[in-house]
Amino acid sequence: MKHITFYLDFISPYAYLAFEKLPQALMGHSVSVTYKPILFAALLKHHGQLGPAEIAGKREWTYRQVLWQARQL
Repeated sequence: MKHITFYLDFISPYAYLAFEKLPQALMGHSVSVTYKPILFAALLKHHGQLGPAEIAGKREWTYRQVLWQARQL
């Protein structure tokens, strides 16, 4: 059996959408999943990076794209 370690931060809309769809995507496959919550903001801070929501152009695009993806799902 294969194993996936899924690191996720629920504040990320992309991580949330992936978390919601993962069980369905793995149905019929012999895969076990370990969920590991993380603080993405802490990783960004550690590496001196800004998150997408902290950059005006990326924030706007991220909101639009994730709304589109959520509607598709």
